[in-house]
Amino acid sequence: MKNIRTVWIALLALLPFLGWTQNVNLIPQPVSLEVKPGHFLIDKNTALVFPQGNKELQPAVNFFTTAINTVSGIQLPVNAKRGKTIQLILAKTAEIGPEGYLLNVTPSATT
Repeated sequence: MKNIRTVWIALLALLPFLGWTQNVNLIPQPVSLEVKPGHFLIDKNTALVFPQGNKELQPAVNFFTTAINTVSGIQLPVNAKRGKTIQLILAKTAEIGPEGYLLNVTPSATT
């Protein structure tokens, strides 16, 4: 009986390491990460939004929409009104440095 209890205690101690935790794969890897409940799913109700006058973002927009279409068949409308959005913004933010990024993901938007 003692051996069974020891096995259960060991299994319970290993639960966090058995793949039941959420992995987040981002490149480049963030300096800090806070995982919250929920997810964002790209579907036909998703649009890609960016400031239209920003020519620096246009290559990223083209790359992203093409990649999503290639892997999913979904053609993301650009700067259209949809229920969910992926928003790309270039902004200087002192606390993260010149090559840093901020990423906020909720069930209805990714910014």
